This record gives sequence, C-alpha cells and structure tokens, in this order.
Amino acid sequence: MKKQRRSRRRGVWGERLARGWLRLSGFRVVATNWHCRVGELDIVALSPKTLLFAEVKTRVRRGEQSPAEAVTFAKRARIIGSADAFVHRYPALAHGRCLEFSIVEVVMRPFPRIRHLRDAFRPEECVRKY
Repeated sequence: MKKQRRSRRRGVWGERLARGWLRLSGFRVVATNWHCRVGELDIVALSPKTLLFAEVKTRVRRGEQSPAEAVTFAKRARIIGSADAFVHRYPALAHGRCLEFSIVEVVMRPFPRIRHLRDAFRPEECVRKY
C-alpha cells in the first residue's frame, strides 16, 4: 500500500512539473487527468496552433529503459482514443489547430530533469497492420 501511495505522489509531482514546463513553453493547460470510457489524458494544453495531448512519465532515476519507452502500443492507442473523445466533447478547442501527441519525461534524481518529446507518436502509427 505504501509503495502505491509513494508512486502516486511521485506521479502527481511529475505532472505538476510537466504542467509548469508546458506553460513556460507557451502552452495554456486546459485539462489535467481528463477521463473518458476509453482512458485518461494526463495533460491537455493549447497554443495558438496546437492542441497538445501529453502523457507524463515520472521516474526516480534514469534506468536502462527511458520513461518514454513505458508508453506502449496499447497505451498510445488508449491516449489516441481518449483524445478523439476529448475533441468530440470540446470541438472548439481543436478548431484550426493541429493535434499533437507528446510525452513528457520527468526524472527526479540526482536532480529534477524534464524532457519534452514533441510529436512522440502519431495516430496512424497506432493502427495494427495484419
């Protein structure tokens, strides 16, 4: 139970840092932890030309696997499905803007580091080819 609580606190802390980073980068955060039946969007942000859907991955320290590698094919598909639901719910926010799917990596030690991977994936990459 304590491990789950600690992990959740770490995630909340990472999302807070990511929101600040996006604001400093010129985005306006319009939603956080937005839920629908498909899944959840960590951060939804706007710039004049972009509607950004950001997945935040927070780690204590950099290991062999980068935080972005934890965003699997299935997770990307859920993010895209959730973004579709968001755009259907709030079409005015998407009007005239490009949609962008990003990953924000937050690594806590030895000091907090943020890496914003712009256009980390695209919807067409998340379609299974048989």
